[in-house]
Amino acid sequence: MEVFHDLVSRISVEQLNVLLLLGVVLFGGTIGAVYFKKARIPQVIAYILLGILVGKSGLRLFSEDFLSSFEPFNYLALGLISFALGGELDLSLLKKHGKVLTWVLFLEVFGAFIMVGTGFFLLGRLFFDPTTSLVIALLAGSISSATAAAGTTDVVWEYRAKGVLTTTLLGIIALDDVLALLLFAITSSISFALMGVSANLVVTIGRPFYEIGGATLLGWVAAWLLSRQLAQYTEEERIFVFTTGMVVLVLGLSLALDLDMLMAATVMGFALRQYAPRKTEVILRLLEKFAGPIYLLFFVFVGASLEVASISLSALVFIAAFLLFRIGGKTVGTRMGAWISGAPEKVGRYLPLCLLSQSGVAIGLSLIAYQRFPGTIGQTILVVVTTTVFVVQLVGPALVKVALEKAGEAGLNVTEEDILTRHRVADVLPADRAVVPNTIRLSELLRLYAEHDWNVWAVVDAEDRYRGVVGFENLREALAEPELQEFVIAEDILTPFPETVHPHTPLHEALRIMRRRNVDFLPVLDDRGHVLGILEERMVRHFVRRELLSAQARTGL
Repeated sequence: MEVFHDLVSRISVEQLNVLLLLGVVLFGGTIGAVYFKKARIPQVIAYILLGILVGKSGLRLFSEDFLSSFEPFNYLALGLISFALGGELDLSLLKKHGKVLTWVLFLEVFGAFIMVGTGFFLLGRLFFDPTTSLVIALLAGSISSATAAAGTTDVVWEYRAKGVLTTTLLGIIALDDVLALLLFAITSSISFALMGVSANLVVTIGRPFYEIGGATLLGWVAAWLLSRQLAQYTEEERIFVFTTGMVVLVLGLSLALDLDMLMAATVMGFALRQYAPRKTEVILRLLEKFAGPIYLLFFVFVGASLEVASISLSALVFIAAFLLFRIGGKTVGTRMGAWISGAPEKVGRYLPLCLLSQSGVAIGLSLIAYQRFPGTIGQTILVVVTTTVFVVQLVGPALVKVALEKAGEAGLNVTEEDILTRHRVADVLPADRAVVPNTIRLSELLRLYAEHDWNVWAVVDAEDRYRGVVGFENLREALAEPELQEFVIAEDILTPFPETVHPHTPLHEALRIMRRRNVDFLPVLDDRGHVLGILEERMVRHFVRRELLSAQARTGL
């Protein structure tokens, strides 16, 4: 008791408040996600809305210092998301769909850049001088090309999407931020020149190449080292801990060396899949299972950081224009790229809906613009980008969900565990019952075994009540005494087997019972105790393989 009081006395009120707030966020976010899922709305929206409610735009329970203190945590969440995104990229599929990916990527990026840039320049002439209008147009155009990976991938994982559209989407959101960084570096240099500010063009343009090239090298080396380490272990716990530790190490080195942190994590995930594909699948499955609270807190903090302040009329005009021109540019560019590359129709039709979200990269670039171009230019870019991010963070995930469902790819990324959890014994049980009366003679039993593929038969009495089972072992013992074969009936040789399952029992539960009893079958009884048949493990395995092949065929990959 004294130890307990001593521990409690060490917790300050501030620490208690932090724990209380985190508890409320985790509990509230989970409850909200449950109700949103019932309403068929992506759970990430629930997290962001909760963040808005408790953050700067709502109750202000999170102070600026509190949110700033969790910046390393946000880096971890973004790093894990980026690592998982890279791990999802299959090199063989990228090669197969490389033409589609290349055309769509470049045209959707430059489509947004050109349309937002042109629109902003023409619109800016109503409010600013020509030079200011052109600078704002160049910067806004380059920032508009970036796409958020976190919210999009969260929806892809939540709805277990797989197919040509999903593969193209994951490839694009992993790479278009690279082009956005390069565009921003180039347009920044041009903007400095237009404004008569001296700037080292080589350094300005060369810096993104350093950040991206160094991040690529760091991520690849880290993946090689991790693959060598993981080759020594098979325990999933150790694999997960080593991987998480390496991701954190890569993130830390990226920050220390001023490299692109998310690119390093993405490359690490992609390279690890090339070195250790099976271990990568295990890691991704464990991430999906255990990283939920990290992702929840991250998206809540994203919502809490958004602040919708009083906005001027000119800013509202630019905000509306940014949204419309960006949507138009992404849509036109994507559809042109899909048409030129000969992509399936659903890529051109539904991919634009998946590319509307923006978050970390866009806000980061707007902050850089605010610092480099103080005054009207920086303030305009910052207000426009942060406000539009607020809007698309709410709308974007819902549109991704609609696109994946319309394209018929939601629910196709299934695993054996998903199938075993989703389906019941009744889904596997054949119409042909493996049931015999307890009065059947041994000779008749042998004939049935010769004509059918059953390994075990359930035995019932005259009133159709379950008595037990007859298998090969029972027959072998009976055949050991040939002179008694004409007198032996099923009742004489059956084995009482009290362990049974119901037709509505989940398949994973039925397999668990089989493993516990060390058998490969289970009798299936209905509510009245009547035998419906025998569930054999081989049936379940065959059913799972068929479902996996069916899902794979529907993806079109």
